[in-house]
Amino acid sequence: MNELNALWLYGSYARHDSDSWSDVDLLLISNSEVVEEDLGAEETLRRADLHVAGIPELSNWMNEPSKVSISRYTWNEIEEMASYGSLFLHHLRLEGKSLWEADAVKGRLAKLLKQLPPYERATTDLIAFRRTIADVRDSLFEGGSVAFEMIVLATVLRHSCILGCYLAGDPDFGRTSPVEKMATLLALDSQVSRSVIRLCRYRAFLDGHDSGTMKISAIDPVRWCDETDALVSMVRERFANVFR
Repeated sequence: MNELNALWLYGSYARHDSDSWSDVDLLLISNSEVVEEDLGAEETLRRADLHVAGIPELSNWMNEPSKVSISRYTWNEIEEMASYGSLFLHHLRLEGKSLWEADAVKGRLAKLLKQLPPYERATTDLIAFRRTIADVRDSLFEGGSVAFEMIVLATVLRHSCILGCYLAGDPDFGRTSPVEKMATLLALDSQVSRSVIRLCRYRAFLDGHDSGTMKISAIDPVRWCDETDALVSMVRERFANVFR
């Protein structure tokens, strides 16, 4: 952690719409790759605190390290991501907040974000999304873990909707709001719209981010595969001009 250069906050805490189930999303940027064993959030925050004195929130987060999600990148990785307009960096540009930066790199990330080009890998993403859905479906038919595969499927659903919102010129990186926006934009049938949003809720339930109880039927996972696949195809068709 002696190479820590910058610590940024993004996600619900940066948007000021966090709730009791929200994670604290932190971006940690260093000069070189972490060669130590993968540090847990608690140890990472403890070491970061040696550099980032004077941030009140950091002390609070150290008391609940299980809520902290840390993305670690080197500057070389960040610059490579910037070269193709990474959606993660677009996310940072939209709502990220600098918590601390070493004097030598003050403003470096902000400058990269200001000059960020349009995202260039939408086609690749959509192909990967459909392949992942096919893998999920195959796993379900082969008796794979429903819980695990639904976490994967819900991730594909959310990311495809984040991509769709970006392509529509209305970027949204929220927990469920991108799905709700795309359901409206694509004019999904109300039943389908409620179903895919229910998949998001099921993901939150599996992650322990929903205090309620939730039961699903035997047919729900297969239906969610079909609906997510259809939504990805609709995103592809809706923004076909982008891929020409």
